[in-house]
Amino acid sequence: MDAKNKEIKRKLFPKIKEVLKDLKSGDILINIPEYTLPLIVDYIAQTTGDDVSINVFEDEIENINKVIIKLGRKFDIKQIDNLSLQRVDRVWEKGAYSILGDVITIFPASESNPIRISLFGNEVESIEIIDVSTKQKIKSLKEYKLNSSTSLIREYKNIGFGEAEKTLELSYILNSSSTSKDYSASNFVDLGIKSIPSINLTYSIKSFANLLNSYAKSQYEIVVIYSDEENISKFKKQDGLDKYT
Repeated sequence: MDAKNKEIKRKLFPKIKEVLKDLKSGDILINIPEYTLPLIVDYIAQTTGDDVSINVFEDEIENINKVIIKLGRKFDIKQIDNLSLQRVDRVWEKGAYSILGDVITIFPASESNPIRISLFGNEVESIEIIDVSTKQKIKSLKEYKLNSSTSLIREYKNIGFGEAEKTLELSYILNSSSTSKDYSASNFVDLGIKSIPSINLTYSIKSFANLLNSYAKSQYEIVVIYSDEENISKFKKQDGLDKYT
């Protein structure tokens, strides 16, 4: 693990670990820097043993087209038409899907491998992650949520090859800290951590110190994440900044 990630886990995780314990599928994370999401995914997966994914969306999350596919449930193939996917004969690239008899193969933009859905009539008989080259099964799933490829920006995940007891599926709203939108609904989880804009140690250390001190005076708790030991040493030399190290 690099120096920056160690700093994040050491300084930020103690402040949010209690909130992370109570997360449930469908929760939407706000007010946390996106660069922490891969670490959050790994942390939850390691502490719970569950599969974890966080989908990153633009602010207008209520406009997302979503199709939920569940084992043993009915599934209408026409639902795929609303997901901005391209129908092809054979699936090799992201954003495409194919239908061959009762087998639907979909390659979501957020995935590293396609999803294969087998139907018995209109009932879902199996859901599998398959290798994009060999088309061999990698893992069986009990449920999968398909999002419109135009609304989903990217995804962070930790999904093992074993059979986890459950999958925790979360969402993240990009730039939630810079919008005035009302996020008071119960499924929004405010982690309360914001990045100070335009912070960079290549600027004058004195100016950097003044900016941090002004935020501290406004009742913010300051946490500084360093990318390497050199920055830590450079920072400590400035009078009055050792309290942020």
